[in-house]
Amino acid sequence: MTFKELLEFTGKTERTIRNWIKKADLGGYAEFAQGYAIDYTIDDIEKILNAGSMSKDAVIILMNNARNNGKASSKIVATIGNDLNERLLDVIEQNNKMMSMMMMKMEAMNNNSSFDNQPKQLALPEAPQTEPRPLLNQLVREYATLKNVSFKTAWNVLYTEILYRCKTNVKTKAKNDGIKAIDYLENENMLLTSCSIMKSLI
Repeated sequence: MTFKELLEFTGKTERTIRNWIKKADLGGYAEFAQGYAIDYTIDDIEKILNAGSMSKDAVIILMNNARNNGKASSKIVATIGNDLNERLLDVIEQNNKMMSMMMMKMEAMNNNSSFDNQPKQLALPEAPQTEPRPLLNQLVREYATLKNVSFKTAWNVLYTEILYRCKTNVKTKAKNDGIKAIDYLENENMLLTSCSIMKSLI
């Protein structure tokens, strides 16, 4: 990937990318400063992005997708509203396509063949989205594993956070209705909000 392609990919200014490259300490900054055209490897790109202002999670997702030739490998990120969730997925999809194109070009250059002559990839169907209820279960399990606590404790942490943030005592209201707490969350359309709260705690 060239400097120009890196500019187009990140949407950053030349000055910003130059600073990222300098911080990445790739050992070739002197040549770059003198105007030599450097074709960065995927490992170089990862170092450059990590040296910049991109979030570490975003860099990991992008690099994993690039190394897997653009095949989706990231989990769906839960957000409070569907609109925000869709916009985030759009950004991830666009980045996946860009990294896939970058990998195809790098493979073509490694095989000493023209990028334009590469066979077109088959269009893959979109990965199905995770429903809110199983997604919430997954996030609670992830929290329990990360914090080394029981699943019951992890659920209680979530209910406490909902009490403070949403002014709703889930356990009491579910008990009054004679249903499980997660059923109460589903009935009250609070699953996405719960997913977002749990994600913020991880």
